Amino acid sequence: MFFSLKSFTFRFRLKKLDKSITKWLMIFFIIISIGFLISSKLGQLISNHISFLSVPDFLPAGLNHNKTLASGYFFDVSLSRNWLFAFYYFIGWFFNIFGEEFMFRGILLLINEKSFNQYAWLFQGILWGFWHIF
Repeated sequence: MFFSLKSFTFRFRLKKLDKSITKWLMIFFIIISIGFLISSKLGQLISNHISFLSVPDFLPAGLNHNKTLASGYFFDVSLSRNWLFAFYYFIGWFFNIFGEEFMFRGILLLINEKSFNQYAWLFQGILWGFWHIF
């Protein structure tokens, strides 16, 4: 069979997490969340006081902390009789996330494991970083 739950879990390396890993994931999630909040507030503080690092005015309210979010607008697009805009945005967002996971974990990881053996995770991390930088 081309597609089965067993082949899916193998291809994406899905395993049941034990309690130790779950504990570390929770700690990591809390640390990352706190770091995100600190860096977000620090970025706002820096961009408000250093003019050449300020947020450009053309960015919409969702990306510009100097603008307030208006009710009925999504990225400065009115949702009045245009609600499909938000629907399409979230559909695209969903497929972007799962398409990326499929590409990195479902295709490239298998190829890199054959090429780099136990160092495949390191090469995957480097590829993932370059993918998001460029």
